[in-house]
Order: sequence, then structure tokens, then C-alpha cells
Amino acid sequence: DGTETACNANSACTAVNGKNTCDTTTNFCVACTSNAGCTEGSNTTCNTFSGACHDGTETACNANSACTAVNGKNTCDTTTNFCVACTSNAGCTEGSNTTCNTFSGAC
Repeated sequence: DGTETACNANSACTAVNGKNTCDTTTNFCVACTSNAGCTEGSNTTCNTFSGACHDGTETACNANSACTAVNGKNTCDTTTNFCVACTSNAGCTEGSNTTCNTFSGAC
């Protein structure tokens, strides 16, 4: 009905709608639910929060608490569902941690 995005590879699917994995059986873009759904190139890890396949070098999250400060990225970007370093107070919205340490990237 035109509401789904047709594809022949993951690269044809954007992450905008949270469906950036190409189901090669139906040739429609879908959200990955496990690593088994991620078979293209180096993007073999499924971010189950966003439904996006990635290369595993980033940490998936759905809240700041899922991000450790060990790698200097303890803020959860709720758009991509990956842990990132905050760059301003605007990126710090969880609980009482509303101030960004711009030197470490930690809220």
C-alpha cells in the first residue's frame, strides 16, 4: 500500500523510521530484532532499541543509565539510541544530571 519502503539491501533503508534493515525475503525495510537480522558488511550488530544494524563499535541505549562513562560517552542520544558524549546542557535531560561536563562529555 506504499506505507513500507522497498529495498534490496540495508543501504536502501534509512534509519529515520527505525527500520534500516532490509528483509531479503519480503524486500521491505524492517527493524532488526537480533544480530541474526544484520548480515550486511560490517554492520552485524542489532541496536534493539532503534532497530538499526551497526558495526558494534557504539553502545546501544534507551536511557543515560545504560551508558557508562568509561568511554566518555555516558549520554544516550534518544534519536539514534546510541551512547554519545554530551556537548551542551541541552543533551542532559535525565534525572538531576542536567549539566554537561564538556571536557569529559559526561552529564
